[in-house]
Amino acid sequence: MPYSTVLRQQSSLRRSGSKGNPSRVLHAVRKKCALPAELLDHIISLVLVNVSPRSFSTIASFSLASYQFRQVALRQWFSILKVSSVATFTNLCSVNGLYSWVRYLLCTSFTLLPKPTNVARFQNLESVIIDCQLIGQNKQYQTLKHILSPITRRITVLKLTALSRIDAATLRLISSVSPNLKVLELSCAERLEYSCCLDCFEESASCIIYAPVPRLYGSFAALGESFATALEPLVCLEHLFLGILLSEGDLGSFVPDPDYDGQERPVFELDSPKTIRANEALVNAIITQRRRSLRTISWGAPVHAGLNGTDHRSEPTIIG
Repeated sequence: MPYSTVLRQQSSLRRSGSKGNPSRVLHAVRKKCALPAELLDHIISLVLVNVSPRSFSTIASFSLASYQFRQVALRQWFSILKVSSVATFTNLCSVNGLYSWVRYLLCTSFTLLPKPTNVARFQNLESVIIDCQLIGQNKQYQTLKHILSPITRRITVLKLTALSRIDAATLRLISSVSPNLKVLELSCAERLEYSCCLDCFEESASCIIYAPVPRLYGSFAALGESFATALEPLVCLEHLFLGILLSEGDLGSFVPDPDYDGQERPVFELDSPKTIRANEALVNAIITQRRRSLRTISWGAPVHAGLNGTDHRSEPTIIG
């Protein structure tokens, strides 16, 4: 506070009969100074970022100090909403203020299916991550259309994990409902099951299309053209990850191996790493001709038991 203001307050105190002790005046002024809400938000966000695992107990005491502090605590806590249950999601949607607080939504497709229109009410949503493990191949397009269409068109990050397939139809759908995306990540390899037995692996591999050439597309050039056309509406897109393997290899070849839990182990007759990288370079060139805003593109890596449960992401290719 300017010192001239303090002097005016001292003068006022003297006129009212006060002794005008400057230290008392300064103390009174300081007691009334409130921290800006933006600063409190920043402090609480830093506290939550630096705590693992993320827990509300970290800021519980802060939230009890005053109404203002409680609003700051709730706003920061619910800026990231992670739900896997329909009941939990329904209950949280009744929390006053939630729809303006949530910026990052992490959920399963099953959570959104009963009432996807709830997502349309999130006013400041920026990023959406959806686990699609329970969606089958035959119903993937319709299910995704059902749950993605209500999401605000303003989101800039969309990640769909454990898909059954990644194709041009899915990309066209995403481009139509979320035209402002800067980051798009799709993956399906999370469904591959290496940790149990050969039968489990075969069953999991039969439920996804990890290598779409030649099963869905006759060549890598045809795949590139289809994907490039589908991505054209995403004029802001900078980072793209499509978790499919650009190889014409066969996932159905097996040989005996006593180290694989007494079972046979899968031996994948894939193209060489050099050939896979050449295929990636070809498709990258086709896509970037149409989508020049891209800065990085990543594809799926060759299957390996050490990647069990992951999206099998390979090193990104930096464009430009």
